Amino acid sequence: MSREALAVARARQGTALALTILALILSVGAYALAGMGRRGHIPVNLALYGSIFALGYVAAHLVIRRSAPLADPALFPTAAVLVGVGFAMIFRLSGGLAAEQATWIAIGIAIFCATLTFVRDHRQLDAYTYTIGLLGLGRVGALRERGRGGDGIGVVGLAAGGQDAHRRAAGARARVDPDRDRGRVAERGAGLEPAARLSGNRSLERMFWTYGLRGRPALALMEVLAELVDASSVGGASFELGSATYDMTRVATGQLDAYIEPGPRIVDDVPGMREEFERVGGGAILNNSPYDLAAAALCLEEAGAVVTDAYGRDLAGRPLLGATHEFQISCVCAANRELHGAICTAVDHGIERLQGRSR
Repeated sequence: MSREALAVARARQGTALALTILALILSVGAYALAGMGRRGHIPVNLALYGSIFALGYVAAHLVIRRSAPLADPALFPTAAVLVGVGFAMIFRLSGGLAAEQATWIAIGIAIFCATLTFVRDHRQLDAYTYTIGLLGLGRVGALRERGRGGDGIGVVGLAAGGQDAHRRAAGARARVDPDRDRGRVAERGAGLEPAARLSGNRSLERMFWTYGLRGRPALALMEVLAELVDASSVGGASFELGSATYDMTRVATGQLDAYIEPGPRIVDDVPGMREEFERVGGGAILNNSPYDLAAAALCLEEAGAVVTDAYGRDLAGRPLLGATHEFQISCVCAANRELHGAICTAVDHGIERLQGRSR
């Protein structure tokens, strides 16, 4: 490298370092602001994610400095800012998705560093343009397939007009496709097709039911559900199947009698539970968002089942869009009104027990 090129490289490296530090500050700051906007305080995982960004950005800068000293000093910092802001936006949607995204950020930086280290001439990659493109498309396809059916749900859709998750007006239409090859379609006032096969069971002792445990503190949730678990432990059964929509469609098929998810009510009614849910959820509250329930709830209502929140209140008028706790919805759905009433009473008792333990 000539003296002139060496001088240019040193100047660019200084600029790149300054811009990389600025990118790190903006990335960590965006995450902190997202946490404060979402929950009113700095995220509990700020140090962890900040360390991931710092180590990744510094490592990438050092590799660029060694392997590509004449690189444009603004390219990597610009990409780093976009990555950081994107991470903050994902965190606003879901803490669980943010944790997964942090893993992919680390993997992406590692691949970037390896490429610069081992591919000395970028023109060597020209021969693999289409191969790399196909690999990228394959990865996108794999993620799409995972999103379609990883938890047993093929397609869930709701067209209701406006942003109400559960409108009473005619015209709301929903489709659930839990088995991919055979779906169910409901339209407000027009019933469910194919027709549901609701269970006729009205007894807690014979109830087959499911609940959601992902992201919920187990001790608190089990305290609230204990009366139901005990009642059904011999003549019935309880399950954790991992998907609210799938659980609710099993009520429509008659395979289950009820789906019960009291998470948002626990957070609202019991002191200290918000922090517990955030601890288990990796800094986020991972209860059901409205769009998790909307389509399946319409299908069940049209089938003649009873669907309310964990207080026994109607879901009509709840916003469809929103993922933070203020939008999240507890749920009790049952095949008939008698069973639903018994479940809500048991949930009330469980909340009272948990409140007593929290004093």
